[in-house]
Amino acid sequence: MHYLLVKHKVADFAQWKRVFEENGKAARQGGMELLHVFRDTADSNLVFVFCKVHDFKKAKAFTQAADAGDSAKRGTVIGTPEGWWLREENA
Repeated sequence: MHYLLVKHKVADFAQWKRVFEENGKAARQGGMELLHVFRDTADSNLVFVFCKVHDFKKAKAFTQAADAGDSAKRGTVIGTPEGWWLREENA
């Protein structure tokens, strides 16, 4: 199973969350399932999103879509988000 962890700084968490929720259906169609949204305890505008990836190819295409930058701007994302594609390993 694959996962995606994304970290981004936002100027306005409430605005970011509205845009993020608007994009939820598109993310699901892009092969991802939201598991958790975290906020840093020292900086509440530092946001981490953790998703389960059901379709790796679709998910990569979704994150690289041309309109992803537009959503980030509307969601008050500052700078470039950092992301990590993770693969589950059983111990």
